[in-house]
Amino acid sequence: MATKNLAPGFLKNPQNLMVFHGPSTGLEIVVDQKVIARTKSPIILEEGGYPLIYYIPRKDVRMYLLKKTNQTTYCPFKGTATYWMLKKSDSLSTDIAWSCETTYLEAKSIETCLSFHILNTIERNFF
Repeated sequence: MATKNLAPGFLKNPQNLMVFHGPSTGLEIVVDQKVIARTKSPIILEEGGYPLIYYIPRKDVRMYLLKKTNQTTYCPFKGTATYWMLKKSDSLSTDIAWSCETTYLEAKSIETCLSFHILNTIERNFF
């Protein structure tokens, strides 16, 4: 029998809200004047009092420009996140994106997506 992979965070904090929205606008991520990602279908996460988080489907990210790092973090609502950096960059040598590749059931819609940190060297353009 298959078991559901429910987020343990909601057991301790059932009042926490995690709402995913479909696209209202397109989104482009630019670093060092290179388009890293461009999508017409971002997934927008609204969670508690946090700023909106935009997730981009992996198929719309130029993955060949990125390299997975050893960094991981854990979220009891979404799952374990892995991190990505640019392979070559004049302005960045740190993680610029994360991806929850194995999520809890409540976050399945972002399992094949990346989200980019909002840093001064990363442009986030809406279209």
